[in-house]
Amino acid sequence: CAALFACYLHWLKKDAATEENRALLIAITCAITAPLALTADLHQTARVWHFYAWPTPWSWMPWGALFLPLFTGFLALWFLAQQIKRLFNKSYNVTKWLALASALCAVGLLIYTGREVSVVLARPIWFSYAFPVAMFLSALQAFFALMIVAARRDSVRLPKILWGQIWTLAALGLVVAMWVSGDTLSGTAIRQWITVALSAKYYAVGWLALWVFTLLFCSLTLRHPLSQLRRVLLVLSA
Repeated sequence: CAALFACYLHWLKKDAATEENRALLIAITCAITAPLALTADLHQTARVWHFYAWPTPWSWMPWGALFLPLFTGFLALWFLAQQIKRLFNKSYNVTKWLALASALCAVGLLIYTGREVSVVLARPIWFSYAFPVAMFLSALQAFFALMIVAARRDSVRLPKILWGQIWTLAALGLVVAMWVSGDTLSGTAIRQWITVALSAKYYAVGWLALWVFTLLFCSLTLRHPLSQLRRVLLVLSA
């Protein structure tokens, strides 16, 4: 999500270098762990080369082995180019293509991560097309929260970022409501889980409370700028 937002700002060609660099920093911080997550999934790190020696494009896992290193590499080069521009005032034409490549790899990762989990029929709660959508919206609103906590109070783009999080939270709530109430295997499994398991009730109430809390905090920030402590609370709730 951070890479997509930073790419949008880069191609917007407006004075948004500060927000772009901020989004890039968030993206690169998260992306550093991506190759580690890939090897952890294998449980045997030395097996990672099997993805490339024996490709199986009909499975989702090899696509992750392709997109994860590419995303991390493109993002690192883009971040380096931005730092050179900031420190030495020297820009490169290739930077915009690095931004685009990072965004395309980010889309591939979003699809891969969501579908890798949601295609598992043995886990009926996850077996839904709503899972990748909810995952994306949840990550997007958390990214907006990080941008809010890092932004200056007088930032001209802060209201737009706040509205972005509000609309994303609203969309997330709608998707989750449709998912849980739907007449699907996944929706039925979720409702049964909440009915029979006390822990599921706690999870549902906790998720709803955090969703409402985050939405109220965003709405409050539109009218009254929050202190740094309250912004941190916003990030934690997101």
